[in-house]
Amino acid sequence: MNPNNVVETRVGKWGTFIKKEFLLAGPSGKFRLLEAVWHVTEDGLRFVSPILKFRK
Repeated sequence: MNPNNVVETRVGKWGTFIKKEFLLAGPSGKFRLLEAVWHVTEDGLRFVSPILKFRK
C-alpha cells in the first residue's frame, strides 16, 4: 500500500479522478484491500465509487 493511499490521479474533460486504496477489517479479523475512485468536479464536489480488489 502507498503511504498516502493515492494510487493514481487522472485529469480529463469530466474532471479529476483520484484512485485511492485502503484496508477494511472484517468480523473474522481478516482484511480486504479496497480501491475507491474519487471524481472531483470543477465545482469541487466529490463523488466516490468503491471497487473491491481480489487479492489473497
